[in-house]
Amino acid sequence: MFLKKKNGPFITICIPVFQTEKYLSRCLESVFSQDYQDFEIIVVNDNSNGFDDYGNDLKKIIKSIEKKYNKKITVFSHEKNKGLLEARRTAVYAAKGKYICILDSDDFLEQNALLTLSEAAQKTNADIIHGKANLFFDETENEISDKKQKMMENKQRVVNNIYDGTLQNNQIFDGFLLNNNHCGFLWGKLIKKDIYIEALSKIPPMHCTMNEDLLQYFFISYYAESYFGIDKKIYNYSLSSGISSRTIINSLEKWEKICSTSSIFTFLIDEIQNENPQNYSKLHLEAIRIECIKRLKNNLLQYESVVAPEIQKEAYEMLCDYWGEDFVKKVEKSVSE
Repeated sequence: MFLKKKNGPFITICIPVFQTEKYLSRCLESVFSQDYQDFEIIVVNDNSNGFDDYGNDLKKIIKSIEKKYNKKITVFSHEKNKGLLEARRTAVYAAKGKYICILDSDDFLEQNALLTLSEAAQKTNADIIHGKANLFFDETENEISDKKQKMMENKQRVVNNIYDGTLQNNQIFDGFLLNNNHCGFLWGKLIKKDIYIEALSKIPPMHCTMNEDLLQYFFISYYAESYFGIDKKIYNYSLSSGISSRTIINSLEKWEKICSTSSIFTFLIDEIQNENPQNYSKLHLEAIRIECIKRLKNNLLQYESVVAPEIQKEAYEMLCDYWGEDFVKKVEKSVSE
């Protein structure tokens, strides 16, 4: 067990909350029940109004957990919903820990996750420590449908794409963006606060809920000088909740959050082509363009499969507004061929 440093905790756990109070107790319990205790928790209420769709009360949940474990949780509240990117920014800027641990409120940590991660961090002093994840559905049914089983298998390959060992300097950025030797999800990692803040300094404020991990990790992996991957499961990732799940979309507000992922690629392409072209190669630009097409294809798949019929006309127009009508039709054509 490591002794707590006088200048602050070793790890800051950053937990954004928006309409996910239902899962928050499980999430917080998984942190406080860890053997390793040199951490602080920052919860950011992204204008969830204290209650989720199930009537769960954020303040009561926080107070109950604090009382049970006799520990304090730092809570910040946004006056309006700013999206996941800005919720994480709020938490990271307020963090006192050497390392940031991103934890989504509908997920939870594996037992001994913090001990495993902290031991690797103490041993290597790497800027990024990366562990694997378990995937699960929150539903209580005894059997998972074939469709959900396939979804889990596909996602499993993505989230557990990890480099088992050490990467240095350009190997990290190129490994992530060009070689695909590790994934860019922020959760399941420890990231040095200084590196995280340097990355955030490159990203202007924007309402971003989808693919914000890609945006942030693009710069985190660029600035990081060392990466260490661990072949151990440390995180539990829910496939049931959140805007990326395959639940029916029946409001244009929800659909707009999905379409707004286009702004990430507009920003990154401009960064590579115009803002700092000396820092990147044609291969980096091509990789982002390929990823851009992938994300639009995914938006089109969501449009066809989960957008409610009564809003499909307006939803398609919104998709074209965000991505550009010519680009949407071009990608649509390539999908149908």
